[in-house]
Amino acid sequence: MITVLPVLIIHALVTYQGVLFVFAKYNSIILFKRFALLMSVAFSTSSIGAIIMDTLLKKFKISEGITSFTIPLGANVNMYRTAIMQEFATVFIA
Repeated sequence: MITVLPVLIIHALVTYQGVLFVFAKYNSIILFKRFALLMSVAFSTSSIGAIIMDTLLKKFKISEGITSFTIPLGANVNMYRTAIMQEFATVFIA
């Protein structure tokens, strides 16, 4: 746990924020403010896709076609965080 949490925090702060700034030229503080409620719900439930789509449609004004394509795709592609956990679990078990 002492190694997993810092790696996940570094990943969230460096990787995600860097990509967001470099490719989208978007301020991460604004993103976190708009997604604050969403993130709190995501920690408490596993069925967050519909809420994310609603937030993207209403707060970010993103079209329904883009949202309905990217959210399911992103949910599958973003499973690499599980790989981080599996690596640490393997080392811990060993």
